[in-house]
Amino acid sequence: MQMYVLGVFFAISAGIANFMGQIFQKKAINDVRVGDDVSMKNVVKKPLWIIGLLCIVAFTTVLNGFAQNFIGPALIPGLFSSGLIVLAVGSVKILGERLRKDEWFALFMIIGGIVLVSFSRLSIETDLERFRDTAFVIRLSIASAVLITLWLTLFYGGKTMKKHKAIVMAIGSGMPFALGNIWMFALVDSLGELLSGGFNAFNGAVFSISSFLMASTQILGLVHVSKTLAAGNASIVVPMQQLPQQIMPVITFFVIFALPSPSPVSYFFMSGGILLIVTAGFLLGKRHINLDR
Repeated sequence: MQMYVLGVFFAISAGIANFMGQIFQKKAINDVRVGDDVSMKNVVKKPLWIIGLLCIVAFTTVLNGFAQNFIGPALIPGLFSSGLIVLAVGSVKILGERLRKDEWFALFMIIGGIVLVSFSRLSIETDLERFRDTAFVIRLSIASAVLITLWLTLFYGGKTMKKHKAIVMAIGSGMPFALGNIWMFALVDSLGELLSGGFNAFNGAVFSISSFLMASTQILGLVHVSKTLAAGNASIVVPMQQLPQQIMPVITFFVIFALPSPSPVSYFFMSGGILLIVTAGFLLGKRHINLDR
């Protein structure tokens, strides 16, 4: 139970650190903006921008790694969305605006969603020995191949569409992050083994594959998200891009890892939490685009 609570804490902290870093960086950019022009030479000299970079690159990664170690990949996307609260509240400071009633309602929905996701207790005990299980490797490989296919098909196929282009591209651009979340446990566990002196061909192979997938999905994913934002309204793109990341944990737990439900109500807690978080994302979508502007 103590490990579970720690995992939930680290996952929520990772979400807060990530979005807090974004707020810091946007505030630093705001401070050096001259009209519509922003000089990156001036931006990178701002301590606040550097702190924001550390929050996103260092703190978020470390906290997410601890969360993966304690509760596995299923619960993290839902708990990570706690950062949306920071995004909404931080935007009030930067934009000098007040939160609307529907945005306050969205914040309470996120809190409720996080509570429900936590109550689902769909934690996964990660272990590299799983990769010695042929059935698990097959399920993981099939899921990865499906996610990569959907990612490329929806993103590049969406670019050729005239209607609903941004929505299709947004769903596609969320796939690499969903894939990265599944494989992060393998990267964390294999790296831990390597650092503790347990280097062998097996650990090295898992580390090589997981690090390659993590690097490629995160880098290309960010590029695709940027291109998707340029193709449509961010108030729709941002929450749609979150859909695969919120839905995939259910498939991860019940299909890829093939684990039994901790209790009969876990399904309802998890699905209810996801529904609240996704709906809140749509309500806060306009706040995100205003902050970017």
